[in-house]
Amino acid sequence: EFGKKQKTTDEIFDAMEANWKEANKKRKDKKIEQVLSRSMQNLEQEILSCGDIDYKKEQKKASFFYKHPQLKEIAKKMGREKEKSDETDDSTMTKYIPILLKHSHDKQDIDGVSLGNNLDSLLPMEIAMLDSPTFYAKFAKRQLQQFSSKAAQTKQEKSTVHYKKPRLQQGPMIICIDTSGSMSGRPLEIAKSLMQQLAAIAKREKRSCFLISFSIRTKTLDLARPSNYYKMDKFFKDSFSGGTCGEEMLREIFKMLDSEKYSMADALIISDFCFPLPIAKTMKRLKEEQSKGTRLYGLNLQRRNPYAKDYGEILDKMWNL
Repeated sequence: EFGKKQKTTDEIFDAMEANWKEANKKRKDKKIEQVLSRSMQNLEQEILSCGDIDYKKEQKKASFFYKHPQLKEIAKKMGREKEKSDETDDSTMTKYIPILLKHSHDKQDIDGVSLGNNLDSLLPMEIAMLDSPTFYAKFAKRQLQQFSSKAAQTKQEKSTVHYKKPRLQQGPMIICIDTSGSMSGRPLEIAKSLMQQLAAIAKREKRSCFLISFSIRTKTLDLARPSNYYKMDKFFKDSFSGGTCGEEMLREIFKMLDSEKYSMADALIISDFCFPLPIAKTMKRLKEEQSKGTRLYGLNLQRRNPYAKDYGEILDKMWNL
């Protein structure tokens, strides 16, 4: 271009700059496209891999529940599931109306307004016209406005009322899971499987559900808030410790039973019950709650345990797995 001398030096450099910018933009766009393509492929692969892992993990949890009949029985007991029946829950009640033997002039028995010449039942507007000739003309023709009462009855009448029987109200649930070191492995997997089924029942039936994990201390999660359902897996991570404090767990149950939302709740303790029996004060409170109608259940996941038998006598029912 310089040898041809058809363009000035500035025009040549401007053209070179424009060409360079265009080439640079094309190269940059190509690089971005390559990076995005690789990233998309990697992301898709990770999603497929993680999705498969999550599916297998959830399938394993569900298999625990369906393998053991005791877990199904607990879910049914805690959920208070009702057997399907063809019988209607509605009932009919027949009410008999008392016989009215004669006309009544009481205000409670007024049934409307009619025409006649009964001076005891006249409307106030007719009484105001006593001095008028019109009044006597209407009296003779029985056209005075008067209060009418229910007519005399010769036989008893009856009315039929339909009403619904009161249904059993399904209450809230409190689920306590032992996360001490002795529960690690298969026992905790079984506990999580049952917990997920109970949480699903609570969500389906719109019942409040409260989770308590306990070892040497307690952690809580209120599933009455829908957003907390996604925090269940994270809730049980890094929860293991050396010992178990049953007193702390029972105090947490009593605290929730005192609240309006979880009053009269069903409570389930899932543990190996390797902790002492409640002290006298706690035992007294436990009996008080049971006398009010609160039901306390237990699932023992330890074959040989000296305390499990004693807890079986304290709780309303104990399952052993």
